[in-house]
Amino acid sequence: MAQQLGGIGHAGLPLYTKQQVAESASIREGLEPHREAQWRRQYTHFIIDLGQTLGVPQWAIYTAVFICHHYFIKRSMQKNDRYLVATACLYLASKVQETPKYLREVIRQAEAKKWSKWDREHPAERGRWDTIQYQEEMRDQVLVAERAVLYTISFQLRIKVPYNDLLMLQQYIPEQHRHDIVNIAWNLVNDSLQTTLSLLWPPEKLAATAIFLAHEMHGLPLPAKDGKGFCQLANITDEELREISNSLLDVYVTVLAKDSVPGTPPGAQPSSPDANSTRLQLQENRVRLVMQQQQQRSGGPATPSEAQQHEGEQQQQQQQPTGSLQHQHS
Repeated sequence: MAQQLGGIGHAGLPLYTKQQVAESASIREGLEPHREAQWRRQYTHFIIDLGQTLGVPQWAIYTAVFICHHYFIKRSMQKNDRYLVATACLYLASKVQETPKYLREVIRQAEAKKWSKWDREHPAERGRWDTIQYQEEMRDQVLVAERAVLYTISFQLRIKVPYNDLLMLQQYIPEQHRHDIVNIAWNLVNDSLQTTLSLLWPPEKLAATAIFLAHEMHGLPLPAKDGKGFCQLANITDEELREISNSLLDVYVTVLAKDSVPGTPPGAQPSSPDANSTRLQLQENRVRLVMQQQQQRSGGPATPSEAQQHEGEQQQQQQQPTGSLQHQHS
């Protein structure tokens, strides 16, 4: 059984074990783990890009990806159009977080992104998706997908996101470093969306780990107050910090060295699941170097997120979106 989350925010949505995540519906139906990881990154980037285009705030984007991850633990990606489900999740999340968007605009922008490659390669048929009839058909499909998502997550919609916990923890950071630390930590939380960490750990521990890594990358000591160390202040153990850190840093190492992390094609050497401090330090150094290089180019703090935004378009994608959905409400 999945461990139930305590506290306000998740209200019934479960935390899963690593084994349960590794035995998702897609894996049970024969999808290779590296392909599942690739498809997960694709729909995550799709939600982020669509949300930013629509002006959806980051906490609603996080909610959409979180819901989508939960859906695809129980439902197969082979039998469900991940872009249709992702569109429904963003539309649902915008309402849940009280930043609703018109459904017709959500669909129009989503279809423009889904068909962009087709339009480029088939200019004679450009805009075939931008018709009233097609938009009406997609409206019906998105609403059906939304209902399927609601049934799958048992209508549990009080979603807590890590950003509030980040802002709570900033009170312990010295003022001269606060802006930079919170900015880096915020970006780390954003990038964690590409992983299944939100299914494995509660948001407050993800926020604490992001603050921890931001301090490590700046070479700063962790904050303390009234004789309490950072772990006590953030209610997290050192072992949990190391385990979550390794998983989160794997997102960046995927960009730097695809043959060293989980989710890569067969024949690659997977990373070790144990929290090895030497490996963590090596990863921190490599990530810090990339972030410094990006900061020098852009003039401000950055993470590899921007470089990864179009990974989904560069990987295998459908030439013609289909919009299929597996109707399972159990």
